[in-house]
Amino acid sequence: MQNIFTISGTNARSLLEEAEGASTALLFVPGTSAGAFSDRFQPLMNAAHAAGMSLMRMQSWENAQELEKKTIAEVQSEIDVALKHLQEKGYKYIVGVGKSFGGAMMLINQNSLLAAKVLWSPAISFNEAKDTLGENMNKLLSDIPSIKDVQVDPEFLSQIMVPVCLIHGTEDDIVPSENSRRMAGALPIGVFVEVNGADHSWRIAEHEKQLIEETIKFAQSVS
Repeated sequence: MQNIFTISGTNARSLLEEAEGASTALLFVPGTSAGAFSDRFQPLMNAAHAAGMSLMRMQSWENAQELEKKTIAEVQSEIDVALKHLQEKGYKYIVGVGKSFGGAMMLINQNSLLAAKVLWSPAISFNEAKDTLGENMNKLLSDIPSIKDVQVDPEFLSQIMVPVCLIHGTEDDIVPSENSRRMAGALPIGVFVEVNGADHSWRIAEHEKQLIEETIKFAQSVS
């Protein structure tokens, strides 16, 4: 069953595709190019349903220009409302899945409704000595030169107590895979999966297949 709705109190929309009898739901947030409802992410939906899980795809922005008018805090609020909706639908386990910018937003979300997180090439920087998240939360994204200028440190990551799986390609020329490896090492329950030859966008079919398989496997392990 499909249900497209506007997230209450926001400009974001969600497409909820429910699997009959599912107790687990994935909440997916895309990268800056958006397109959460497009066929681009149909394989994720198919895999979720095959595993007996529902999928909610959140569309908070239509394109990069629209995203620039938002703040990180606003995106976080939209994720929180989407999580609340899934809780009210009766889901016992909610696993956050985010691609690139969406992965960064899912990483920093501290909502207790999340049972686990799966991050695809998260576009946020790990810095051993400095955290810049707080100072950037309420800035328009157009005023932040790059999302990679938003940095998290080991102290911040140490507070994330749910399991987090970071999946990254070796040929990513936007965010190096080593960034995810280091973040996984700083998380209390962090798992790093490296996909040989994959780029930042996961456009090659065999890489996308592995990405989705790892996502579903991890979600199953925590639900």
